[in-house]
Amino acid sequence: MSYIHGSSQAQFVAESHIILLLNAAITMGMVLLNEAATSKGDVGKRRIICLVGLGLVVFFFSFLLSIFRSKYHGYPY
Repeated sequence: MSYIHGSSQAQFVAESHIILLLNAAITMGMVLLNEAATSKGDVGKRRIICLVGLGLVVFFFSFLLSIFRSKYHGYPY
């Protein structure tokens, strides 16, 4: 069973929820990166928060781009 529609002309409801969760994870990673940069806490804790935030952004953004590539064949023209 596929949760991602193969065409760029349609979208399943489950696909909408998957994209919502991916965007929420990317946003959480950006919030963690901001917290690590602006907090005054321990340097080790800030480094761990930064690495977790960076990992969230990189992993989920690459997954979001792979879904985009699978839907829009031939992009960029």
